Amino acid sequence: MSVEIRDAEARKYAVWADKIGRARIEAIASGRHRGAYDRAARVLGALAKYYILANVTEKARSLLHEFIFVKFPRHHAFRREAKNTASGSALIRDLRVIQTASNRHYGSKTSHVRQRMITRHRSISLSNTD
Repeated sequence: MSVEIRDAEARKYAVWADKIGRARIEAIASGRHRGAYDRAARVLGALAKYYILANVTEKARSLLHEFIFVKFPRHHAFRREAKNTASGSALIRDLRVIQTASNRHYGSKTSHVRQRMITRHRSISLSNTD
């Protein structure tokens, strides 16, 4: 059985779900209810998935960024749960907002440091050959 709803009604439900979801995440994370961080992360993941499926990926990306890096950057347990939720969803993983084990790149800083070490080693080696 499928039910069709009008665009205006769908928008109304989306606004309602966003409002309730954000309030729930805020209540759990700001209240430091550590036992419920997994539920808050699942709500965050569900909202992000909705936006991705509604072709509003930028809103999904900003939602994840807002709650993980802006509002609760020091809530490590909440961030861990959000990463676990993200790693279980290909849709969220593909946004690459949250660094998970599957999309982790040991790129920028490590590469930069490694490149500096190689350059230094080469310059030392060249100066020793004179």
